[in-house]
Order: sequence, then structure tokens, then C-alpha cells
Amino acid sequence: MQRRPPAMINRQRLQTSLIDFSLPARSKHFDFRRALSHGGGVHAFHGFLEPHEDDLIGGSQLSVVVHESEPFTLEWTQPGSDRLIERRVEPDMLHINPGDRPFRQRWTNRPRLTGIALDRNLVDRIGQESFGRTSDDIQTVVAASDKRLLAIMQVVREELASGTGNEGAFAEHLGMAMAVLLFRHCPPSAPMAQI
Repeated sequence: MQRRPPAMINRQRLQTSLIDFSLPARSKHFDFRRALSHGGGVHAFHGFLEPHEDDLIGGSQLSVVVHESEPFTLEWTQPGSDRLIERRVEPDMLHINPGDRPFRQRWTNRPRLTGIALDRNLVDRIGQESFGRTSDDIQTVVAASDKRLLAIMQVVREELASGTGNEGAFAEHLGMAMAVLLFRHCPPSAPMAQI
């Protein structure tokens, strides 16, 4: 009987989970404190990621999140890879997850995040109309720094905290701006963990 390489055995044992950021927002992996969704496919949220031992995890939508709490160590593998990477995540670092591409991640603390998630059809429409590209061209990025995306995330934080009642329409415009920036400044060949 032929034995499989260890990497294949380990990969088969991993569970896969996707966080759905649309409302009503519920997940065993994310403790939603504030969330809003706009019918156009934009979802803004604030809350805490629960500690995650070692499985494949991602989002149902394309998401950009900003880390807001104490630094922590994240272990992860690039989607489709078995090479483990360890990265120190500092406040105001961003993660980009294209959606429906879970990847292996492990952390032991409970990081606080604010994020915005975009339905795939919205991202594809913006990408095709403006850049001739789709969400398939957006790569996973972990613990990056980008002033433009961080500025949008700061506005998302403020809107979620304001509770003025018209946050949905505002979130839609922020989400569209976020998609344009991702296509414009994150080419498919962008190196991992940097923009």
C-alpha cells in the first residue's frame, strides 16, 4: 500500500469554515459587536475574532479588515500552499481575503477588528467595468500596511460608531471605493504581506 506524503494527510484533516459578513451576521469564529449591510452587497462590521487553533478559515465575501488591538502572532499558509509563515500583526495592519478562498490560519488571542466585506458580484462588476478584471485577480494579503485602505477603514470605524441611521448608503460608497483601490493598487502579482 502506497503512503501519501504527510502534507496531504494533514490537509485532509483540516476543517473549512467561511465567515458570512452579511446580515444577520452570526459566526462561531467572529463576535460581531456592530454590523450593517447595504442591499448593494456591502457589509461593514466591528468585533472580535475568536482564538483559532488550526483549520482553514476565510470569508464568504471579499473582506478587508484592520487590526485594532494588541500585537499578536499569526501563523498561516498561502492558499494552496503547505509552507507555514509566521507574522507579527501590529495595530493598523490590514488583511485582504478575496472571499471563498479559505486558508490555514492559527492565533491564540482574541483580536479586535473593523472590516468591510463586499459580495463577489459587486467586486466583479466594478472590476470588469473599470479594469477588465474580476475578484479572481485579487490575492490574499496578510498583515500589510496601506495608507489609502487604512483611511477608508477609519471612516468605516466612525460610521459604525455613529449610529446615525444612514450608514448603509455611506458604507456602499466606501465599499465601491475600496474595490476600486484593490484593483488599482493590488495587481495580481503583488507580493504577499505587502501592498
